[in-house]
Amino acid sequence: MNTYTTLDGDVLDLKGLLDPHREFLDRAYRSYQVGMDWSEFANAYTNGAENPVLEPGRRVTRAVAETPLYRALRDLEDRVGIASGRLRPSPADAIERDPFDDALIPIAEAAKQKGVTVQAVHKAIERQSIVATRERPACVSQNSLDRWSVNETRRRAGKAAGEKSAAKK
Repeated sequence: MNTYTTLDGDVLDLKGLLDPHREFLDRAYRSYQVGMDWSEFANAYTNGAENPVLEPGRRVTRAVAETPLYRALRDLEDRVGIASGRLRPSPADAIERDPFDDALIPIAEAAKQKGVTVQAVHKAIERQSIVATRERPACVSQNSLDRWSVNETRRRAGKAAGEKSAAKK
């Protein structure tokens, strides 16, 4: 899947990951699944010398911290800590949910679910508010769609513009 959903529901777009980065994340995920020790996980993956996004000297800069790979690794580290009982989850954390579990739905269905136009969904994709596939026909991540809040001001403005256009015909 091309998305990763964090414990608190953020949907990370993984389409742009380079192959070595994806392979590193896959190894980290397998280590999480087999119950690797929390500190070992952090030392091997999140802060480890093999982490491909860390700056020289294993520095975590703001740019590093904002990458989808690093954010997914930090989330997996938290999941390992929770599973081992060394961290307590927040009440809103979806600890039972697989972070890679997502569905792809057509844009028209996404628009229908949210009660907006297809154009509104396309604009949300352009703003990176919704994660979508690049291939045609494009589909959107159900998790990112669920997370997306429709801007009511934009929706009303779009509806008013559509009504004006229909009235002119």
